[in-house]
Amino acid sequence: MDKTFKQTIEELHGRIARNIEQAAMERIDRLTEGSTVAEATADISNESLRAAVMDILLYSHLCARLRALTPGTLTREQGNELLSYVRERIVPYTPYPKNRLPHQLD
Repeated sequence: MDKTFKQTIEELHGRIARNIEQAAMERIDRLTEGSTVAEATADISNESLRAAVMDILLYSHLCARLRALTPGTLTREQGNELLSYVRERIVPYTPYPKNRLPHQLD
């Protein structure tokens, strides 16, 4: 593969990932204000971008809600088990595994 072509693809991939992450970060506060993920992303006209942002927001919201459960509702092991399931099944799109959200309860 031509190195220039490979670099171009990597740069494009990075730009797409940054656009998705930026769009998600711009909308995450709406969830704490009571909006649904669908409401928070309704203004995104590009269907692919909206779907990727929805994945990130739904994943983040679910993990945050699991972590916020009243102590004693779940044991640490139960919480980690649920978060592990979520992580394995519905991890949102990101080309960089290091950017994925933490999946363990502290």
